[in-house]
Amino acid sequence: MKKLFFPLFLLLIFVLPNFLVDGSGWPNRHKALPAGAKTRLGDFPNQPWKIIFAFSPDGTRIAVANPLDEHRPVTDRPLEIRLYDVATEVELARLRGHTAPVADMAFSADSTVLASGSADKTVRLWDARTGEHLATLAGHTDLVNTIAFSADGATLASGSTDKTVRLWDATNVRAVQPKAILRGHTEAVHSVGFAAKSAILVSVSTKRFGLWNAHTGKQIAMREEHPNGISAVAFSPNSDTLASSGTWGDWAIRLWDAHTGQSKSVLLENTGNVYCLALAPDGTTLAAGREDATIQLWDPVTGKIRAILRGMQEPAASLAFSGDGELLAYRCSVDWRQESIQVWDTHLCQHKAAFSEPYVSSLAFLPDNATLISASYTDTVVLWKPISIVDTDIITRITPSRTVSPAIGKQLTFNIEIVGGKNVAGYQLTVEFDATAMRYISRTNGDYLSGDTYDMPPVIDENQVTLASSSFTENRNGNGILATVTFEVVALKTSTLNLTNVILSAPRGQRSRPTVENGQVVEP
Repeated sequence: MKKLFFPLFLLLIFVLPNFLVDGSGWPNRHKALPAGAKTRLGDFPNQPWKIIFAFSPDGTRIAVANPLDEHRPVTDRPLEIRLYDVATEVELARLRGHTAPVADMAFSADSTVLASGSADKTVRLWDARTGEHLATLAGHTDLVNTIAFSADGATLASGSTDKTVRLWDATNVRAVQPKAILRGHTEAVHSVGFAAKSAILVSVSTKRFGLWNAHTGKQIAMREEHPNGISAVAFSPNSDTLASSGTWGDWAIRLWDAHTGQSKSVLLENTGNVYCLALAPDGTTLAAGREDATIQLWDPVTGKIRAILRGMQEPAASLAFSGDGELLAYRCSVDWRQESIQVWDTHLCQHKAAFSEPYVSSLAFLPDNATLISASYTDTVVLWKPISIVDTDIITRITPSRTVSPAIGKQLTFNIEIVGGKNVAGYQLTVEFDATAMRYISRTNGDYLSGDTYDMPPVIDENQVTLASSSFTENRNGNGILATVTFEVVALKTSTLNLTNVILSAPRGQRSRPTVENGQVVEP
């Protein structure tokens, strides 16, 4: 689990067909890049199994390793980590020292330290800029399966097959003894992760998860509410809520108070098992990949489904939100040899991009919110080209551009117009207003997008409202009204209405940024 949230993917082990591609039965790692790809990193020779990656929070470094797997002997795998510069795609160093395969990696919050956990029962710390070995943390009596840094960078947690979690002082590389040893699991700990804005740590084994105070090492709660096993967990960005999902017949997504471990609510939709789970960084959307080959977008506050993404042939096997929460990437199998990577706009529920790569195992967005990373079972990591937004001369504006405020309690109505639209199939935008002068009442759709449309429920904050709509049947050109917004006057004063974060989308997912003209309300 990394940073704000961490999907724990349900790993399914298949017997692979023995097909010939490069003579070894595995795809040729040196073949031309697939459409949409920027580069490949990794390329461990003669190592046809999955690899893992970690990227630094500042987006400048990627670490790649060939991990532990119970089906292959240790001697089959290189015991090294490769460190890359993201901007230049140059290999910076090969980190050697582990005597068994690496199972997990994590960068510190300030991007200066890389930690690696290994089957050799140790955690190693490395200088993320130079690759220099800094320290070895020993004490676990079995495999180290998972590691994570706290958001403040002060603590490193490691989980092991020895059923314990150890907390280490991450600020002092000379402190090779753990600050605390957390006990309570009855099976191997396979994932750990910190909440983003608190000292809460979650640890996960097959059927149990534990919540801990990482400062004191005291247990907050140990829960075993998913009888058939846990498939995924995720913290909310404000650190107040933990979401968990079960496997095989347990269709519920459970929301927990992260501070007490008490149940808050259960999101139940009888459409099959949950294979993967992710919370958007802004906390407004919980994505769940279901057995019925859909992705449900839930509002974790109201417990209601906002939208359902359809069109997959197989269930999604992993999910990844961009840092701004606007994009959701998932992978699903066309067949076991060919994975389909899909990218959707979560506001418009509109498809944005599709990539194809064999044997994909996991996905993540870089901090630029546009570059996607995929790891595969062919021992490479692929960086996919950024999903860009193009500036255009299309105009979106608030009309009337200037109006005199009516009396307190009266309503004001504004149109959001588009001028010179080209191939527009959807939009998303935010209207910012002075909450001391007016209060948002409602929105209605305009005449520009028609036919079968999806209209996102307005997202209302104290002084802004975000709107989005998408047409499934047609695209439009020319002029028209996107939406009409109504406010109530609460004070007589001069104020402005600003359009921000305006994005227009085309049928094939291309995104553009129009020129914006704002409005003004003047005191009578």
